[in-house]
Amino acid sequence: MNQPNTEPWHVLRVRSQFERVVEKRLNHLGLETIVPVQKQWSRRADRRKMLDVVLFAGYVFVNTDIRRRRDVFLAGREVLGFLQHDGKPAILRHHELSLIRQLTRVESPVEVLSSPPAHGDQVEIVSGPLAGYSGIVKELSGRQRILLHIPGLQCMAQVELKLNEIRKR
Repeated sequence: MNQPNTEPWHVLRVRSQFERVVEKRLNHLGLETIVPVQKQWSRRADRRKMLDVVLFAGYVFVNTDIRRRRDVFLAGREVLGFLQHDGKPAILRHHELSLIRQLTRVESPVEVLSSPPAHGDQVEIVSGPLAGYSGIVKELSGRQRILLHIPGLQCMAQVELKLNEIRKR
């Protein structure tokens, strides 16, 4: 008799556009994974093309217990680590996982939005020439200009960044 898998589903952070690669490697290691994709039409200048679009860019959902958590890093350097909340790995609840699976079945295009940083939030720059630096959001305007306080230099820097180039710490 098959028992349902009761191990927790964790959220694994990976380099953007390597979600499917990491998924295949983790499956090869015997770990159950989910990378939700949706078929969406892409409009090119001269044609339309159907693409598989990853709904949660930079994330792979992996079902693993505490003993096998380190095995995810065997999937390669594209694995950045586990998504953390309050210093602990984030765990998806059953109803959240069910919703994620249902999103792939929706016919209209799905766009996943994360909550944008607010004034005073500690942020880390994750891409671009300033990747790896962090600071505090001082201003967030319609043009996505972010005024960062850089404590080590005791100065302020106004930088125009896209919201997908930063994440809350």
